[in-house]
Amino acid sequence: PTAIKITPSGWSSGDVSYLTWETISDVETAKIGVEFNSGSGGNGDLIFEVLNAGSMAEAMRIASSGNVGIGTSSPAGTLDVNGTMVMKAVEGSANVNGNDQLDASAGTIFYFNNYSTTDTITNIINGVDGQVIYIINANTTNDVVLEHGDTSNSGQRIFTPDNGSVTLGSNSTASTNRGSVGLVYLSAISAWLFLSEANSAEFG
Repeated sequence: PTAIKITPSGWSSGDVSYLTWETISDVETAKIGVEFNSGSGGNGDLIFEVLNAGSMAEAMRIASSGNVGIGTSSPAGTLDVNGTMVMKAVEGSANVNGNDQLDASAGTIFYFNNYSTTDTITNIINGVDGQVIYIINANTTNDVVLEHGDTSNSGQRIFTPDNGSVTLGSNSTASTNRGSVGLVYLSAISAWLFLSEANSAEFG
């Protein structure tokens, strides 16, 4: 059942009806609006506006297509961000368990810096379909090794390009000992696949 129903009077195509929050001095601080557009039986966008530097500005929009726009009023894709996106970066070694399994739920960027010997990853666990992560060797003296297709956890295997191990930072001097890879998890084949490799990544 409907708990609250808002029916604006004289609503025409292109008009926006707002639910507004104000201070006791009548200063608008946030608004949620619905923009009605006629055609194809009618469409409605959901608009979120906030107070920024003394002016109200649109921060996010859910279009009638289902597309979400942040920093744009015309989202062209499922998520359209006009601005800087920040992904969670965490120390990789802290998220590798005793079975050499990296926990993908901990972040998006895993940088390996706090370790004193070669750090080996046999599986990447807790991934979801389409999830992308990046693994970076930030250590100046030691390597990060990703092992191919370990069967101890078949649901989270790593498929390396040459069906062998991938070493980040192998055979590099201390000043250039860097390597990075991007991986995506595909539930259809129950595996992580390589998207990219950069700098000192040795496949073999």
